[in-house]
Amino acid sequence: MAILRASAFEQHLSRRRLASAYLVYGPDTGKVGETARRIVAHVAGSVDDPFTVSRLTEDSLADPGRLADEILSRPMLGGRKAIWFASPGNEFIKALEKLGQISPGGNVLIAEAGNLPKSSKLRVLFERDPESFAIACYEDSLEDLDQLIDQSFAEEGLTLSPAAKGALLGHLGEDRTLSRGEIEKLILYCLGTGKVDLPDVEAVCSGKTTADLDDLNDAVFAGELSSTDTLVDRHLKAGTPGSRLLAAASLHLSVLEKLLLDVENGAQPAQVVRTARPPIFFQRHGSVIQQLNVWNSQAIVAAADTLARATLQTREFSALESQIAGRALLSLSRLAAEGRSTR
Repeated sequence: MAILRASAFEQHLSRRRLASAYLVYGPDTGKVGETARRIVAHVAGSVDDPFTVSRLTEDSLADPGRLADEILSRPMLGGRKAIWFASPGNEFIKALEKLGQISPGGNVLIAEAGNLPKSSKLRVLFERDPESFAIACYEDSLEDLDQLIDQSFAEEGLTLSPAAKGALLGHLGEDRTLSRGEIEKLILYCLGTGKVDLPDVEAVCSGKTTADLDDLNDAVFAGELSSTDTLVDRHLKAGTPGSRLLAAASLHLSVLEKLLLDVENGAQPAQVVRTARPPIFFQRHGSVIQQLNVWNSQAIVAAADTLARATLQTREFSALESQIAGRALLSLSRLAAEGRSTR
């Protein structure tokens, strides 16, 4: 079955026959998580029913046969299970290779990963398996965002003026989770009024939150522990969800990874930052250059794993979302600080 285009995803879910396994990956971590949850809910009827959803990570595979046991088992009340795997790594690949092709019609495996190169062994396994699908989640196009806006506001009985919609589009697109956050803020602000006008967008979506998140991300990835602690606390007390802080950090990490690739290919960090697309605000250049001198590919992989695990934990333990996010970001800041001290 190989590759399933994101544009064909809704049509695919409407069909009765699903694949045996799905790999959902890409740089837009918000869209990756959203797509994975849609599949899990479609398979199991819920994302948090312990009888029909099994959540696994690399740590779960201390027992080499655990993945096979979960896939081949049957729910107590019949039906099928969703085997939801977060941040698949080498242990997952070994277990999947040992298991071989998963028979159709039974439990469904959903693996949720970050951005993967075309040569990734994980992608190759799913793209070559006739009973599996790989779904890449890239940044939303204007058409995607237009559809997201229309659907979200229609569900709440709100209509947007053309000017309001145009202004709102200017605040969306970095990451699906961040885009939904902006939309949800505006919906809450206008709920009950029946309409959304340009002044509403200007009042709610000033862009200040995004700038503040840039400050936080720069502190985290430059290893500025004191600033990280202060900014995390400020965001959480202001009501910013921990999951949004993690999504913003994941987005920043993907940008850093792209810039670092150019540096590792011989470009100078200052030149890479100056010519980055989309542009980096000039007042941030010094911090981002410092980050490129601290991080390397191996550390970025470790950081991505930390963020993915923390994101999963915020879904499993929603009451502890703030503490989980704060701990993860401070952990990354310590990692960056250690990198600075060794240079």
